[in-house]
Amino acid sequence: MRTRIGGTRLSWNRNSKYPKVYISLYGSIVILLIIVFITGSAMIFSLCLVIGLFIFLNNKYLDYLYRKVSIPNEVQTIRLYPEEEGETWIPIENRGELPVFSGELSFDLHDTEEAIEVIGMENNRNSFYHSHVTLLPRKRKRHKVQLKALKRGIVQIRSIEFTIHDLLHFGSSRLEYLGGYRGEIIVFPKIKPVLGLERMLQFNKGEHQQKDSLHDDIMLAVGTRDYHSHDPFNRIHWKASARSQQLQTKVYEKTTLFNWTLIIHMTDDRKLPIDDIEQVLSHVAYCCQFAAVNNIQFEIFINIKTPGSFCLHLPSGSGRVHLIKAMEFLARIRKNGSTINGMYMLRAIKKQSDAPIILHFGSYSSEAYQFYRSWTYKKNVVVYRLKTKEGSGQLLKIGEVKDEVIAN
Repeated sequence: MRTRIGGTRLSWNRNSKYPKVYISLYGSIVILLIIVFITGSAMIFSLCLVIGLFIFLNNKYLDYLYRKVSIPNEVQTIRLYPEEEGETWIPIENRGELPVFSGELSFDLHDTEEAIEVIGMENNRNSFYHSHVTLLPRKRKRHKVQLKALKRGIVQIRSIEFTIHDLLHFGSSRLEYLGGYRGEIIVFPKIKPVLGLERMLQFNKGEHQQKDSLHDDIMLAVGTRDYHSHDPFNRIHWKASARSQQLQTKVYEKTTLFNWTLIIHMTDDRKLPIDDIEQVLSHVAYCCQFAAVNNIQFEIFINIKTPGSFCLHLPSGSGRVHLIKAMEFLARIRKNGSTINGMYMLRAIKKQSDAPIILHFGSYSSEAYQFYRSWTYKKNVVVYRLKTKEGSGQLLKIGEVKDEVIAN
């Protein structure tokens, strides 16, 4: 339980440790007092006072710092890609007038996926780390932890403890943190390229204006320029060419695709996670990055159960902020989470999605193929699926002869 002292709530649960030497000292005081009573020795009485004062000051020192040391209620999130190094930290503050001469900060990293590696810290057991800390009066410091990201996953800092040793390192107070500080490390999926995205941009025109798009809106001519040999003949502006006595080409407003719907089916026919789920998510991450760079809006559906919705869903968005949301969304996917039937998800998506482009990732069955064929016919959408082979990925348009083949 949290303790209130002087109207202030402390975020610690305290466990004090009194060593055997204290028991011996208490016994010595009793014996010495008996001797003083018999002999009346002032020197022995002074020795009793010194021992008693020593025990009293040690206890008061630990009790004082228990009230003055705190961890601020902060929330910090560190984002890394695999193979990147970074640092997280735990803030700790000494609001008192006495220093912490000898402290030990311990914490647990909840890392079920073994997504990170801690650099240069002692490991007591499993993922429980500790290091020595000194803290000056009226000072606040960040206890930094160096990390290396290994693979996709979410890591949380839990079970924080701060042990304060007394002046002579005989006794200690172990403080278990109960406050609101939260630390999280997010390791994004590794980015693996996907072939076929450029082809999608070339053959599918959209409606949204974008300066750097690969498409031109032939309904929105914005000017002319000098003709080049590779320009299409039907783009020559004849009136402008006659005025300037030199061939001129029409320049059109740039456009981009309106929206992509990314669908991830992460279980096989036995409702078990597919073997190459990490590779699939790496390709999905690449597609999200590609969409963000080209200002394409995208949303993601995954056949994972979630409260209040038929599946796990990242709503549509675009740009850098949405890309970060998508990467975190993918990082939080757990292989052994509760899933739903993939075909049930597809039917639900069909009722609510109006995106002209659908990208399918993961498990792909003949039933899904027939469903997508019907969908493209009735709603005039284009569906691509990811085909993976030996670590490479390619988006193939469903319904084409090449649908079942990966090109070299």
